[in-house]
Amino acid sequence: MASIPTITNQGNGSTKGTKLPKPFAAASSNFTQSSEVNDLQSRILSIQERLSRKPPVFTSTPFEYAPTTTQSLTGSNDLQETLFTLSQECREKHRKLEHLTEELSRLRRVYRNYQQKVEMTTSEIRNVQARLEDMEEEIINNVANEEKLIDIKLKENSIKLDVQFTEIEFEMTQEVQEVKNFDYTELVDEIEELKQTELKLKEEIKQQLVINDQKYNEEMEKLRQIFEKKKHELQQQEAKCNLGLEQLQGELDAITKEYEFRQSELETENHRVEKLKRQISVIEETMNNYVNIKKETEMELAKAKHILDEKKAQDKAEQEEFDGVYLEYSSLNDKVKKHDEHRRILENSIMEYQGKIRVYSIGNENEYGNIFNKLFNENTPASFIIDEFAHFTKSIVHGTNVGLISQYLSGSCIILQTMHNLLTTQTQATTWQLQFEYQAMAITKSIDLLTGSTFSHANLFESQKMRIDNDELDRVNCIINGLEVTNDVIVHVITVGGVKNSRTFESRLVVVDISKIETNEQLNVMQKLIHNDKLTYLDKVLKWVSTKSNPLVVSQINDAETFNILKTINSTNVACKKK
Repeated sequence: MASIPTITNQGNGSTKGTKLPKPFAAASSNFTQSSEVNDLQSRILSIQERLSRKPPVFTSTPFEYAPTTTQSLTGSNDLQETLFTLSQECREKHRKLEHLTEELSRLRRVYRNYQQKVEMTTSEIRNVQARLEDMEEEIINNVANEEKLIDIKLKENSIKLDVQFTEIEFEMTQEVQEVKNFDYTELVDEIEELKQTELKLKEEIKQQLVINDQKYNEEMEKLRQIFEKKKHELQQQEAKCNLGLEQLQGELDAITKEYEFRQSELETENHRVEKLKRQISVIEETMNNYVNIKKETEMELAKAKHILDEKKAQDKAEQEEFDGVYLEYSSLNDKVKKHDEHRRILENSIMEYQGKIRVYSIGNENEYGNIFNKLFNENTPASFIIDEFAHFTKSIVHGTNVGLISQYLSGSCIILQTMHNLLTTQTQATTWQLQFEYQAMAITKSIDLLTGSTFSHANLFESQKMRIDNDELDRVNCIINGLEVTNDVIVHVITVGGVKNSRTFESRLVVVDISKIETNEQLNVMQKLIHNDKLTYLDKVLKWVSTKSNPLVVSQINDAETFNILKTINSTNVACKKK
């Protein structure tokens, strides 16, 4: 029996995938030996069948008139019976062999059915796996080449069988001729030999049957094992194929969504193309009327040029007028600034002469009039309010301590603008060498805001100091703007050190920011400027403000209580004497 061929790569000896089943390598040699035995038995059977179909020897022409004896006839009949018996046994063996062959064919058909199912599954997957088309074409080509090789081998085997059949037929013809010319006097001896040969053949046939049964059982067991193995592999491949199919289905869904998105984009693009086509049509119509449009455009351009010339002349005259007005505005603005500066100096001198604690209030001007030193509307910018007491805060460069309690303005805003004014003064100073240092403290939580650590309450203003100059101004601005404190009193301190020859002085600007605490606490702090009998750190700072500095209170008038407190503060004399 010929084994099922496979596709083998001659270059590296590896076996590629194929639609044909893989060869049974272990059983190929046994199948070849069995096929040779079967061919031999078939040849013997065909010879015996031909002999059985021939007429009896005694009826042939050469022996028609020959004298016969009872012994020769009996021997001839025994020989024929023996030959017939052998033929019958051979037929039985042949039928058994055919039955086994049919069983093997059935197993092959079952195998082919599984193979067909696998091919169907592979075919379904191949419809989805477009990427594997090249590999499949190569496999098909290899299968076709292998089938061609199989056909060539089949033809060669057919030719060999034909040659062998011709040789056997020739031999049979010679044997028949020899039988016709056979001398029966020697037949008895040959019959005895044939009996011995028959016994030997029976023994050989029994042995061969045992061997064939063993080989058959071995082959069946191998086929079963191979079948189970192939079945398991096919199940694994089927699971892999199903998984791949699910993945490909997911990719197909994603591609479908992408296709729908592209389709919508295409429709949008088609709408845009249609719009462009309409615009092109309009442009083409316009181009057809190009000459008329050109003339009209030239006329419009001439008119526009004439208007442009008039506008240029008008603009030139207006620019000259604007330059004159701007020059006059600059002059008046300088005068206003000088007037404001003189006014602030004069107001500061008057307030200093009055010797009262200064109060800058924010409220309704019609309601509170001129009760306080300054009254601002609620929509007044913070920078304008700070400018109003800028001359007062700059007095620290002359050795005067200044204390400022702010309920309305942010302390950091006051400090930043004051720093800028002080550094400007430092660059303009010619006789005194000035140095500025900055401190910031959260009083309630006792935190030094420059270092983040706690500070000592033993002495005032002993927290960490930071030097201020023009080179470090941006960094100082970032630090001050980054101070984020809620529900606490913040104290900002600017210390000025002045040196002139052997003379020195030190003064401070202390800003107590109470804008981030509750209203009742703000009122308590402002009242301590008038009467302070406690010994907390905040009380010490407020006492320093009220007794060792020129104080200023900046507050919004929220209610009658605030108004009364501010009015009392404004009527209180300054305890600090001018240096």
